[in-house]
Amino acid sequence: MTRTILNRTERFTLLSWGHGTAYGLSRLEAGVPVESVFVQGDDATVFDMEFRAMEAQFPERDTDDILGWLWSSYNELATPVIVTARQVWEIN
Repeated sequence: MTRTILNRTERFTLLSWGHGTAYGLSRLEAGVPVESVFVQGDDATVFDMEFRAMEAQFPERDTDDILGWLWSSYNELATPVIVTARQVWEIN
């Protein structure tokens, strides 16, 4: 399944797999993911609807704010991300 980076901000990266079949939201520190949430199936559909609703309801908000709101809703599902030195190099 193809992975697509939908958004990358100072604090978050939002990824999609399979044209919205699944989403990954990662919280970043110094540009490196430290925690990540993965949703798929019906949960991915709800996640997408919430993201689009926030964009429509608050068009003046930047993407980082909207992803921050989503993070606060989903962070209980987050797991730590273990990143190798090579991955850090590839990210930056």
